Amino acid sequence: MLKLKKKSTLREKKIFFLFFFLFLTSALFSQEAVYVFPDVKDKIGKHFPIEYFKDSNGENYNSNFLHGKNSLINFWFTNCEPCHQEIPYLIQLQQELGDKVNFMGITFDNKEKVKIFADKKKINFLQITESLDGMNKYGINRYPMSFIIDNEGNVKMIFGIVNDSRIDDVRNQLLHDLK
Repeated sequence: MLKLKKKSTLREKKIFFLFFFLFLTSALFSQEAVYVFPDVKDKIGKHFPIEYFKDSNGENYNSNFLHGKNSLINFWFTNCEPCHQEIPYLIQLQQELGDKVNFMGITFDNKEKVKIFADKKKINFLQITESLDGMNKYGINRYPMSFIIDNEGNVKMIFGIVNDSRIDDVRNQLLHDLK
């Protein structure tokens, strides 16, 4: 009778670990699909402060600059390897969606460095450079980080790298509620 008890306990342990492993795996994959950076989650639903950033003439953007179209804003820098990995996906999205959606990159790198890099990588959307002050003021501290902004200028979604597993969700969010 003692041997039967040991087998039962061993079987129960195996079943427990199998269920634990399946639970852990599903939790990790589900977090990847809906992950929002916890420290910036409070920005969702609020105005994106485009006015913290300067245009090519050194003037701050108007707070209504993003009104009228959904927008993808990508925070990045030229020496960020994950940023390099997502560039083809961002270019693909911009080419697919054209002028239906605003696309812009925001970086603390200087204008000349970004121009050389963008030309080399064939980046085809607006780059806002030398923006460390605005990024710090808004609390951007990891890269890449992207925001989807709705057509009223409010943050709709925040996520990390754009890649194969995320591009369809990003596209769908950008196309949602187009005027």
